[in-house]
Amino acid sequence: MEKQSEQLRDISSRYEHDKKVWVAAVKELSHRITVLKPDHSQLSLQAHHCANSVPDLNNMVSVVQALGGEHTGVLQMTSTKQTRNFDRMVNHG
Repeated sequence: MEKQSEQLRDISSRYEHDKKVWVAAVKELSHRITVLKPDHSQLSLQAHHCANSVPDLNNMVSVVQALGGEHTGVLQMTSTKQTRNFDRMVNHG
C-alpha cells in the first residue's frame, strides 16, 4: 500500500511539474502572438501598399519607354541633319 502511495505521489508530482511547464509554454506563446500581431499588421499594410503601387510603376515604365523611343527618334533626326549639313559644308566649301 505504501508503494502505491509513493507511486501516486510521484505521478502527482510529475503531473504538477508538467502542468507548470505547459502553463508557462502557453503564456509564452500567447505573449509572442501578442507581440507579433502589430508586426504582422504593419507588414500586411506595407505589402498592400507595394501591391497597389505596381500598376503605377508599370505606367511609369511605359512612359519612360515611350519617352526613350521619342528621344531616339529625335537623336536620329538630329544626326541626319548634322550629316546633311556636314556634307553641304564639305561639298560647297
